[in-house]
Amino acid sequence: MLERLKSLFSHQKEEEPFELSLGEIDRWIDEKEGSLRKRLEEIVRGSMRELKKDKNEILKSIEKLKKKKIEELDPKIKKAVESNKEELIQRVERFLGGFVVENVGITGFLGFSHDTVKRLDDLAAKSNRNILFLSRFLKDETKRVVDCIEKLSTDLKRVSVDLKSIKEDMREMEEMRKKVMILFTGLERQRGIEKEKDALKKELKLREEEKKGIMERIEMLLQSEDLRKLEELERKKSELMARKKSIETRIFNELSLIEKPLKRLVYSLEKPSETLKLYVEEPFTAIEKDKGFEELLSIMEDLRKFVEMESLGITDKRRNKILEQIYRIEKGSLKELYDKKVYIDKEIGRVKNEIEKIDVRFRLEEEEKNLRDVERRIREIKGEMRKLEKEKKGFAGDFGREIKALEESLNRFSERSITIRV
Repeated sequence: MLERLKSLFSHQKEEEPFELSLGEIDRWIDEKEGSLRKRLEEIVRGSMRELKKDKNEILKSIEKLKKKKIEELDPKIKKAVESNKEELIQRVERFLGGFVVENVGITGFLGFSHDTVKRLDDLAAKSNRNILFLSRFLKDETKRVVDCIEKLSTDLKRVSVDLKSIKEDMREMEEMRKKVMILFTGLERQRGIEKEKDALKKELKLREEEKKGIMERIEMLLQSEDLRKLEELERKKSELMARKKSIETRIFNELSLIEKPLKRLVYSLEKPSETLKLYVEEPFTAIEKDKGFEELLSIMEDLRKFVEMESLGITDKRRNKILEQIYRIEKGSLKELYDKKVYIDKEIGRVKNEIEKIDVRFRLEEEEKNLRDVERRIREIKGEMRKLEKEKKGFAGDFGREIKALEESLNRFSERSITIRV
């Protein structure tokens, strides 16, 4: 096939190798396809002329066979010869009736030749018995018919091979066009990758600068007077909260010593006061409501009398402890603790107000959030760049192989060594 193609393009032979850009390959293929089409037309036109001659030769051989008479005295043999001759002639004439070369176009000639070869094979198979019989009595005429038919078959097969080869070459040309389009698409993607990488590099630089700025602002906030003051206030708040808790614990302890006697006092009274019941059920709420502790002092007086008068089922030692606790409360121990708690609550409120005025923590949280966001985006950018680089490397390998394959295809149609310039 290669030798045939070389002869096909022999008028274009050149000795020096040359380069083709991807953009020039289409035009180069157009030229080669033009030569192939021209060669196709030449083959078809030449074959039509040859096939018409073959048809005429078959017709002539049939006419000779029709006119030929045998000198045979045996009527049975004579009848058999005439019968076989008539069958053969009819089959050949039917075949020739469907063999109209003039109606076949260039594009349909390959199919026509292929179908005609099949019809000839069918004719040969069906006429074999007739030919063998007639060869005994009309040897020369029969041989002439067979030779003409074989000549037609040979010419048809030859032209079929030539046309099929040219069609295959044209299909290969079309495949080369597709490869060029794929390569162009690949080049566009490669350029797109480079543009994407450039854009990502620019964004990465901006994000790195943004990160640097955020970290500098965070460091400034960490070293700021506002943060130092805030931390000092937060420490003070923690200390106050601890003191408050300690005082509340002491208040609870003060009341816990008289909790049971108070409950018994409530149960012993037909109509205990609401304040008394509240001191039993929710002592801290009762203290909050009993601002001047006047009701508490009255309750303590009633409780002291109750403890002194009632046995309560307790030891004297326990009774004395309860009375001592009542005495301390009457002397202001609970009020003193409560006043301290009130003072500390005010201090806590004041410190909280001071803390709320300082927004350094909020600014730090905002900057730290911004830092997390920009670091996440930096990771994303680097990931995208790695993917693009991987795609680029894969493309480079595929592109090189595709270029090599296309060069090989081009060189099959040219005696010059062609390299593709990208």
